[in-house]
Amino acid sequence: MSLDKRIIASYNKAMKNLLSSPYRVLARSYRPQTFEDLVGQEVLVRTLGNAFSTGRIAHAYLLTGIRGIGKTTTARIIAKALNCTGAHDEFTSPTATPCGVCSHCMQIQEDHHIDVLEMDAASHTGVDDARKLIDAVQYRPVAGRYKVFIIDEAHMLSNSAFNALLKTLEEPPPHVVFIFATTEIRKIPVTILSRCQRFDLRRLMAEEMAAHLANIAQKEHIHADKAALDIIAHVSEGSVRDALSLLDQAISHSSGTDTEIHITAQTMRDVLSIADRTLMYHMLHDLFTSKIGDALDRVRSFYAEGVHMPMLAQDMLHAIHLITRLIVTPKITLDHTLSEGEKELLHSIAQIIPLSSATRAWQMMLKGLEEIKKAPDPLAAMEMVLIRFSYAAQMPDPDKLIQALRSQIKEGTAPHTPSSTPNHGTKLSLTVHHAPSAVAHALATQPRDEPNAPPSEEAITLATLIAWLEDAREAILLHHLKTEVRVVSCARGSLVISESSPITSDKMQAIAQALSRCSDMPWMLTKSKAEGLPTWQEQQQHTRNHMIEAAKNDPLVAHILATFTDSAIVDIT
Repeated sequence: MSLDKRIIASYNKAMKNLLSSPYRVLARSYRPQTFEDLVGQEVLVRTLGNAFSTGRIAHAYLLTGIRGIGKTTTARIIAKALNCTGAHDEFTSPTATPCGVCSHCMQIQEDHHIDVLEMDAASHTGVDDARKLIDAVQYRPVAGRYKVFIIDEAHMLSNSAFNALLKTLEEPPPHVVFIFATTEIRKIPVTILSRCQRFDLRRLMAEEMAAHLANIAQKEHIHADKAALDIIAHVSEGSVRDALSLLDQAISHSSGTDTEIHITAQTMRDVLSIADRTLMYHMLHDLFTSKIGDALDRVRSFYAEGVHMPMLAQDMLHAIHLITRLIVTPKITLDHTLSEGEKELLHSIAQIIPLSSATRAWQMMLKGLEEIKKAPDPLAAMEMVLIRFSYAAQMPDPDKLIQALRSQIKEGTAPHTPSSTPNHGTKLSLTVHHAPSAVAHALATQPRDEPNAPPSEEAITLATLIAWLEDAREAILLHHLKTEVRVVSCARGSLVISESSPITSDKMQAIAQALSRCSDMPWMLTKSKAEGLPTWQEQQQHTRNHMIEAAKNDPLVAHILATFTDSAIVDIT
């Protein structure tokens, strides 16, 4: 045989071997086959195990939980338990321990058992699909004991489809079992929920996930560092399928010419584009201690290494949450996935910041996360968020500041800010239940709104007319009355205004007509050469300025203004 033919023959043989045994991802290779194989679902395993052992088998089950937690896998195990006959046909009824080697178990495992029908409700949502199920229910199982209908993503079914299933689901034939699986339990109608036994599959804790991954890595002869598995356990958020997919990706990333595959924490950081946790904690320390330059240098270094900025913001939120817990309960047990050095860093940050700073940081990063996701330049958005973060971290604790000011005022040591306006003995009270005396004094000088009914001649004021127009929702005329009318006199049916008022005769006539409608009496607006009072708007501004000046002379406010040099009293309401 020539060399070319031998090469072609070897190639064909290699391709045949490759195609005959394709690679199966870890999530499929290590899919649980029995109830005992389910990780972290002890309640479900015990309940179903007892039900099958005692023959108390429900006609419908509803499995709910996050993605990749084992809902469809559990449904298939239930189908096995219902139809397993044992390796030597020793089982004559459903069993809690399916053998996995009988023809029924093998066919269910390979997804081609004639009596186990799986329907993806995401692509079969209509009432016609539900009717096909109802028609199939009438026929007895061909090979097994039970005909099992597994409906995945059940929340995607339409309301008509759910309604079509109601009667069959309430009283199905004795040889039929329904199993619904969903990630959105709130979208399942209550009429369906009441007809099913519900099981909530819980997400795995980080410790359980890390141990499960270590077991699989050992079986695959993969050397994986504990820190690397802890990162996978944290990022997967309790989903076994997500964790195994990440482990698969890490194995491919670490594969090379070496015979032994070694997965490190740096491997996972490269795969996931996340920051080194220790360096990120140091960056938080820099932010809380006003070292904004160092923090910006660190975030630029993270970005150069390929760190995903939204992921960095999420990790910072998680760290701030841990710091807040340490501030509230210093002796709390932290996540076991944290190293001793990381725990010490978190404790050191928790000891130097008050609770108010931690909660402010949480709110700012939570809002900043959305900005980073939407920004065209994530790095610039992250830097802006960190600058705001650092500035807010320098703000004093409001509670401690108020306590210090109270003690200074009580001792008479609070500084006074000189003012050209004399202080007439007014003081702003810190008591919540009473208005500040200066504000109360200023408010007392304002005209009061009168009742809507036509009052006596002496009681009619500009405030009365304004109140009438407000009740009548005459917004435009109300604006003219407040800003363009300088009142000389106001009496029953007559409003005399100064000639210096900028209001036109057309507007005066419109206001007179509106007042006549509001008060059930004729009104006339005339002009006089007298000077008249300032407009309502000018009076309000004068009162507001007086209140602000009075507030500035209060010792507490004066001390706050002196402490925060960029602050100013904008308004008092």
